[in-house]
Amino acid sequence: MVIRGILLSALSTLPIPALAQQQSPPPAQRDIIVTAMPLERTEALLRDCLARQCPPKEDIDASLAHAENAFVAGDYKTARTTLLASIRRNKKYAATLPVDVSDLMRAQSRVAVHLGEKASYLSSTRDVVATLKAGLPESDSRILDARIAVGDSQAKIGNVNTAVRIYRSVIERAQKYDLGQTASYAQLRIANLFASLAEQDVIYREAADRELAALADLTDPKFARFSGAAKVMLARAAARRGDMTQVDRLVDSLKANAETTPILLYAPPLVPDRLPGSGPLVTTVNRVLTSNVDKQWVDIGFWIGTDGKVSDIEILRESPSLSGHWVEPVKTALIGRRYAPFTPKSARSGMQRVERYTFTAFWSVKLGSRIRSRDPETRIEMIDLTS
Repeated sequence: MVIRGILLSALSTLPIPALAQQQSPPPAQRDIIVTAMPLERTEALLRDCLARQCPPKEDIDASLAHAENAFVAGDYKTARTTLLASIRRNKKYAATLPVDVSDLMRAQSRVAVHLGEKASYLSSTRDVVATLKAGLPESDSRILDARIAVGDSQAKIGNVNTAVRIYRSVIERAQKYDLGQTASYAQLRIANLFASLAEQDVIYREAADRELAALADLTDPKFARFSGAAKVMLARAAARRGDMTQVDRLVDSLKANAETTPILLYAPPLVPDRLPGSGPLVTTVNRVLTSNVDKQWVDIGFWIGTDGKVSDIEILRESPSLSGHWVEPVKTALIGRRYAPFTPKSARSGMQRVERYTFTAFWSVKLGSRIRSRDPETRIEMIDLTS
């Protein structure tokens, strides 16, 4: 059965260097990976579980399995409906099953953002924190990790000051409880946010450089991944300004201590509203046409060679109603990625990766109206499907 796989192990699409991802995994991350179990089978297992009034934990596991299976199949609405129903049944068990109940809410937030359900996405990230607090001590790092996810959600919708305030509060709490790894991770989120903003507005460059320099100067081996991540981000910033020498030097420095999995060093920016050939995405009332962002997803597979270069990009699956204007730029961006050289655990010459991309836009209700409509700003959400 698919239990706590893709929808829980995937990280926010706000870019994070993989060096840091490996150091601070999401709360309650599990190693069980998606299988080829038919959607009808996970639906039947959930139905049978509910019919026999199975214990809450079994209900949660079966709900997550079916929701994830539906999501992978492209049926986002069924995935979300399944998760919301299980949350209604099981949220009362937050005090005794805080991690399991929070898993439901975390998975729901990730499905919601792919559907453009902004309000649900934001509230679910906050609910994860409240649920964990109901059954875990305040000093538990999983609560602070969940707070970081709340900061990520605010960053995603453009509330920069709120996001930074949340990250800094996490740093303060983490230092209070001697959780240095968590504090460094939150500091990296601030640096990453400023670095991302600096690509669009140079006013953020000084703040980004200051935060990155502080991390890059860390000498304690316990924080080596964070200092390495900061160096990666500094190199990526230089590359985006046309200077690839820092990236090349970083690649050379990593060859001697190659990881067993690829570490992302550089990824070209991808801004949906600036995609070439996108066509008339916005109506005369400054609202995105629903047909242009409804059920728009594609699974892209690609090969990462041991030299860190990407090749063999192919579309593995796509939604039946796919409008392909946004897919080619995604593939072009993938070709431009640069990973650190790595040594696979097996004798293979690289690693296959599969990513789901969803073209969407947030729903909102304009002031003075009760009718929901899509925001004019389109976005691309990504989640890792690699098994």
